[in-house]
Amino acid sequence: MLVLPCLILKIKWVHNLPDKQKEKPEGILRRSEARMAAVKAIYAVEIAWESGEKADPWAVTLGIISSYDESHEDHHFNVRPDEKYLAKIIKGVFENLDSIDLVIERNLSESWSKERIGHVMLALLRASVYEISSFQKIPFKIIINEYINIARGFFNEKEVGFVNGILDKIAREVRDEGGNTGI
Repeated sequence: MLVLPCLILKIKWVHNLPDKQKEKPEGILRRSEARMAAVKAIYAVEIAWESGEKADPWAVTLGIISSYDESHEDHHFNVRPDEKYLAKIIKGVFENLDSIDLVIERNLSESWSKERIGHVMLALLRASVYEISSFQKIPFKIIINEYINIARGFFNEKEVGFVNGILDKIAREVRDEGGNTGI
């Protein structure tokens, strides 16, 4: 089953979040949960494709959404994701995957390649790069902060710093002073 790789991504977010994160309005929490669900879906599709399986990104995403009907205990904010926002991220990432990967590769240091990045981190970077480049009304610092919070659930502080550094570099590349974007 394609959603099974996402079980690896189950973490206890709520217990690790600062109190001010838990106190966000529900609409914002649902958008944050959509980001987490996007990372899970991108990860699951990548794993399936790597093993030679055909995986429809939206079918995988629907499987993840259905997991919210079963239980909220293993989800980031214990709310259902904003499905429209999630759909925009998933559609955008997979329609622009090659361009997104080029942006990521272009911003890695010389000693790194995309192939060296783990699947979870790559999924997180793909989702965040798409958002930074496509959601102009959202300040890129907010997007980066959201994905840094997700990264803290998976990685140590050194790796979180790597994510922060590359996303900041990418944001400055794809957004000009006026906030215009482009991959």
